[in-house]
Amino acid sequence: MSRTTDPHTPQAPDQPPRRPPVGNWPWLISAAITMAVIFSSFSLNGVLLGWGWLPQVVVTVAAVTAAAAWARVLRVPAGLIPVAGIVVLIAVVTLLFFPDDSFIGFIPTTETLDALWIALQDANQVVVNQVAPVQITDGIVLVTCVGLGLVALLLDTLTASLQMPATSGLGILAVLVVPAIVKSSSVGIAGYTAAIVGYLILLGTAHWIFSRADSSSGGYSASQLDRALVIGSAALAATLVLPLAVPGFTNGLFPEGSRLSLGTSSGLNPMVTLGNDLRNPGSVGRMTYTTTSEEPVYLRAVTLEHFDGGTWEPDQREGLRETGIDSIASETEELLQGPTEFATTRIDTGNFVSRWLPVPYAPVSVDGLSGEWSVDPVTLSILGVDQTTTAEQSYTVTSATPVLTKETLAGASAIPSDSLSEPFLDLPDELPQVIEQTVANVTEGITNRYRKAMAIQNHLRSKQFVYSETAPVRGGYDGSSMEIVARFLEEKSGYCVHYSAAMAVMARAEGIPSRIAVGYAPGTATGETIINEDGEEVPQFEVDSDDAHAWPELYFAGLGWVKFEPTPSRGVVPDYARTPSQTPDSGLNPNDLNPDDLQDAAEEEEPSTDNDPSAGSRGSGPANDDGPSWIISTLVLTAALAAGAAPYLIRRHLTGSRLHTVRKHAGGSAAAAWQELNDTAIDYRVGAHESETPRRFTSRLSGSTLLSNSDDASAALHRLTLAYEQAEYGRPVAAGSSGQTAQTAPAAPPPPATTVAAEDVVLVQDAMSRNSTWQQRLVALLLPKSLVHPWRSTLN
Repeated sequence: MSRTTDPHTPQAPDQPPRRPPVGNWPWLISAAITMAVIFSSFSLNGVLLGWGWLPQVVVTVAAVTAAAAWARVLRVPAGLIPVAGIVVLIAVVTLLFFPDDSFIGFIPTTETLDALWIALQDANQVVVNQVAPVQITDGIVLVTCVGLGLVALLLDTLTASLQMPATSGLGILAVLVVPAIVKSSSVGIAGYTAAIVGYLILLGTAHWIFSRADSSSGGYSASQLDRALVIGSAALAATLVLPLAVPGFTNGLFPEGSRLSLGTSSGLNPMVTLGNDLRNPGSVGRMTYTTTSEEPVYLRAVTLEHFDGGTWEPDQREGLRETGIDSIASETEELLQGPTEFATTRIDTGNFVSRWLPVPYAPVSVDGLSGEWSVDPVTLSILGVDQTTTAEQSYTVTSATPVLTKETLAGASAIPSDSLSEPFLDLPDELPQVIEQTVANVTEGITNRYRKAMAIQNHLRSKQFVYSETAPVRGGYDGSSMEIVARFLEEKSGYCVHYSAAMAVMARAEGIPSRIAVGYAPGTATGETIINEDGEEVPQFEVDSDDAHAWPELYFAGLGWVKFEPTPSRGVVPDYARTPSQTPDSGLNPNDLNPDDLQDAAEEEEPSTDNDPSAGSRGSGPANDDGPSWIISTLVLTAALAAGAAPYLIRRHLTGSRLHTVRKHAGGSAAAAWQELNDTAIDYRVGAHESETPRRFTSRLSGSTLLSNSDDASAALHRLTLAYEQAEYGRPVAAGSSGQTAQTAPAAPPPPATTVAAEDVVLVQDAMSRNSTWQQRLVALLLPKSLVHPWRSTLN
């Protein structure tokens, strides 16, 4: 049977692929692109904290794709459509983020550019100073909206303008690369599935629209969907094979892989890379130092005191930070009271790159630095100004350490009313039940704050807990948020970030100011000795990314900030924080600055709570609630199931509608019955050829294996064919008269059985289903080809 030619499409054979006449198709394409971008953006959860960024992203992407659709409806030249999208992108971003710094809310001005620069600096600070998931500040959300808006424009150009929908996967891949690199667990199954669903929706929509163009013009052919399915299947299969051939992939689907990285970082980013540095199979950022201190030296880079329940981050205190390091001595003197000991440490950073300067606490003076630096008078952290970094620096630090004993700490527990409070005591209004219960159990009956701190440290260092750098990643609780701390207290397995965050939170819950210090554990002796400036022979030590560490510091009046070590097998427990029963159990020797054997043995163990009565009931507290991650996983799974079931449901709806039409009209509707019959044949891949007449098609179908063994179905098919031929090609003739016309003959009565045609259709369909293989039936039900290549009448 032949097909009609779309009168709106040009007929020159050398024209580019034809598009359907302007109508709904630009809006359908835009909707599919929007869904594809939004679905792929779900993988950014875990890179960005929570879902507060999603509404702005949806508005931005929808506005950009709607602008492209309007441009096509107005028949704007294809080359100017991306320009329209960019104009709308600028307008919507201005409206969302800078309405007060623009003209009438969405037209940028010079004030808008100034506000944009501030927002970009904010985004840069978040990336530098925070661990994933990062807080959703205006700058971060702005960058996300602009990036996904540009991805939407790329997909629109590839899919609608160039009619290359398969290549739109490049844009989706660009989105997935971000979580693949940043998140320790990579993209994840939920994010990967959502992106695939969005991609398939886009492919299916594009084919459904463009396959209606005349195939003779170079547009999509009738077998385009089959080819797309083959290509898609091959691409998915390649994702399983590709990790085997790409160096650095150890597990997971592409673009996942626990060791996927764009390069090697030699700088300690205080929050972003600590966990990755510890898990990295190679060590980078080697530094060496010598010290006159008799105690192992921790090199502290920055402290994290601002905690909103989601992330720990440094308090920038831009208004208080002083440029230059000359004032550091007076600042240290104000923070330290009582007897102190002084030590000199010489540090060579080599190729280590960071804006935060690693120094022993508390620095009194720093000599030999190049570049410009600033000092936080509250935390004594030293930060490079502008482009100043630690690279190739060699400097000498004189540090003062308070002389601490268990007795002085116990006597200094009372905190004066004018002492430190915010932000060192800040906690969310509601704590997860497991945290409250653990704190209550551990500190029960203890009133002295030092002894409370010791009870918390001893609990975390007990045999119930196991040091592991991989268990949090596998368990999905890597990080330091309130929910993750709760999960850590249940699972009892993690690394320094989890131990330090847990002790800091539990201390604040007991009214003890706390913060987290990030830097390096003491490291390993190189075996060399160096003659220092005083002519003394001192041993040399080295640290690198394997020694990256986090530990809690608690504040005690009159003594200042005091270091504790709750992480088993890492660092050294100070004398004032060690109990007699702890020394033999911990297996730590203060002179052993790198207990690798104990650490390696602990990493091989798996946490066990079978015999732990304090573990409590799993699932009894809010910490067991995965929150938005669980919700979005459910939504993604539901969307995937809905997308898979949609073709079946749509096809069943069409069948029911046509059979209803046949039964409703007197005498039945031969055209509707015939259309349903032809679409059923298409679903079983035996549809009518373009050159076939109805009778020729019927003859071929009757002789096929689908109907060859069913006389009733063949008879029903014959009746349907006759009815269709009479309705489409015959003249209405009055019943009982061969010589009279319909105008003079009495009205013919309706057929005796108005449901015969519908029953015949069902009879043929049942026979085709019964005689087909299970593979044919499955394909016909779940991938009905008639939805994308339906039967069409030859009549106008």
